[in-house]
Amino acid sequence: MSVNQVIDLSEVQVYEARNGDVLTGTAGEDIHLFIAPGATVTLNGVTLACMNAQNRWAAITCLGDARIVLEGVNIVRCGNEHFPGILPAEGKTLTLGGTGSLSIGCNGWGAGIGGGYQISCGNIVIEDGFIVAQGGKGAPAIGGGYTAECGNISIKGGTITAIGGYMACGIGCGLNGKCGDITIGKKLTYLAAKRGNCGDFPADDIGRSVGGTCGSVVNLLAEEHQAR
Repeated sequence: MSVNQVIDLSEVQVYEARNGDVLTGTAGEDIHLFIAPGATVTLNGVTLACMNAQNRWAAITCLGDARIVLEGVNIVRCGNEHFPGILPAEGKTLTLGGTGSLSIGCNGWGAGIGGGYQISCGNIVIEDGFIVAQGGKGAPAIGGGYTAECGNISIKGGTITAIGGYMACGIGCGLNGKCGDITIGKKLTYLAAKRGNCGDFPADDIGRSVGGTCGSVVNLLAEEHQAR
């Protein structure tokens, strides 16, 4: 049985969050934050703006399967242009949910939640929460990175705003990248997914960025609205 341990991010520089940890506080720009394999970690009032462009890591790096629970208001942003805000481990699954909010983005070519510049990522499952995500150049808000691969993406619930970067979709693969199947559930309270500026090149709001490929796209929320 895990015992909840409250970690003030202002007091650490390198930390691997363990199962049951509750992260809070404002982190320094050089923090290097991991989530241990199999851990459930809570973000409660976190400001994690790793704006030192020399730091070659994501704001949060998942080392294996991970669950992030949102409480309160949380802000996560990665400063290095090649990395995402939250990087799910390749071949593993990140599950995100809770009653809190998350504003997330990057400072260059990375996704908000997902991959980075030629950096692949695993599966992404969003169960709940109030999430506003912004993708960088060539990257979606939620999904793969530029010329990289992403696993399956499942958005089950919550209030979600996902705005893609230049040449990128809102949810899906990155520019010239690949991703697995995408499923949008019908229990979402709100979903706004929008591609970035793609000029005359073809791209989707949910699915493919310019030059990219993805598996099946099932939007149960849209199907339910059409049926009404």
